[in-house]
Amino acid sequence: MSKVNFKVVLYFMFVLMIPMDENQMFAMNIAGVRITILDLLLVVMFYLVLIEILIVRGLKVGRFGFRVLLTMLLLCIVSWIGFINIPADNIIYDVKMSLNFIEFTVLILVTLFIVDSEEKLRLILIAVMICALVIAVATTLMSLGFDIPGYVRARRMEVGPFMAGNIALMGRVLQAGLISCLALPVVMTDDVVCSKYLKAPIVALLLLLSVLSVTRGIWIAISIQIILVIGAALLERRASLHYRMAIVVTMTAVSIMIVQGWNSIYSSVVNIRSETYYHRFQLIYDSLEYSTASLANFLFGAGKSRFVEMYSGVMVHNYIFDILASKGFLSVLLVLYLQLSILVMLLRLTYKERPSGPIYKRRPLMFAVALIGCNIIGMTGPIESSMAFWVVLSIICAYINNYERQHVAV
Repeated sequence: MSKVNFKVVLYFMFVLMIPMDENQMFAMNIAGVRITILDLLLVVMFYLVLIEILIVRGLKVGRFGFRVLLTMLLLCIVSWIGFINIPADNIIYDVKMSLNFIEFTVLILVTLFIVDSEEKLRLILIAVMICALVIAVATTLMSLGFDIPGYVRARRMEVGPFMAGNIALMGRVLQAGLISCLALPVVMTDDVVCSKYLKAPIVALLLLLSVLSVTRGIWIAISIQIILVIGAALLERRASLHYRMAIVVTMTAVSIMIVQGWNSIYSSVVNIRSETYYHRFQLIYDSLEYSTASLANFLFGAGKSRFVEMYSGVMVHNYIFDILASKGFLSVLLVLYLQLSILVMLLRLTYKERPSGPIYKRRPLMFAVALIGCNIIGMTGPIESSMAFWVVLSIICAYINNYERQHVAV
């Protein structure tokens, strides 16, 4: 097995092991820093990539890849500069976030070098699909009463034969949602699954996973993704009249079902920790007030650890305001710039690939849908330190970088 193949196998395993990132059984604490099996595997891949950079090929990435790495490097620098403005007595959360930004910079670098061809990208997308399906099947069995380890909500609800409110194999619910947000749009393309008879049950399992999570953020994200895909299909000029009519009939039927069952749906959504609505909006307001107490606080952050201490041990359930409180507006600006750059490139590539097939099957558009879904989940939870979120970003960056390297002008 060649060195390149070995690195691809390691990355494939890395993606499959994402559920272990939040599992305490596969973690250890070193000097107060939590180290997981994914961190160790990332170090091994970085070592192999570093050898390749120094000895074989040098730091050869496309313009987009270089811009992404430079943005991440600036993010790391700004996040550490912020410690000048934070008292040293309580900085554990802030140190963790800064270390995470370094780790995710390494992850993007490793992904750009390992996932550097169409064949390798397809293999990694298969790994994402397998990971999502394993979580979906295990969660389904867990909700049916099987003894499977995972995350269990304090409040659960019955959905038919299922006891919803679990995510199997995971330590946090949002990780599963982020993986699903990439897996679901990928199913729509023919990159991983070509047969429509296989796509239907896979989509059904992923949708069931989102329902069983009993997480409003995941519900909204998946719903908007489906609407975007259906909207793209309806706008496609080459779609047949029968195909458009089938979509319209399906959407009409679903709409009628939603209207008829709206009272029970609304009741179920509101009753999921209904007291948190006001509390979470209040935390966003508090984080904004906390971050704007001074110019230094606004630009470089006032410290997440201090915020958690001041507000009874709770965190902001919005990754933008969580970064704002901890690392300041400059860090938020860099994170948003990175994602907007990715989104703009994906939309440009969507129309460059117009001759390749229906718009709703084009990979760049589906990646854009995945990115939008992840950000919707981020509006309801602090995903900036989530390995799954940055794996999704890294894979999309690798796709754009590969396209740019193969086509001189993008």
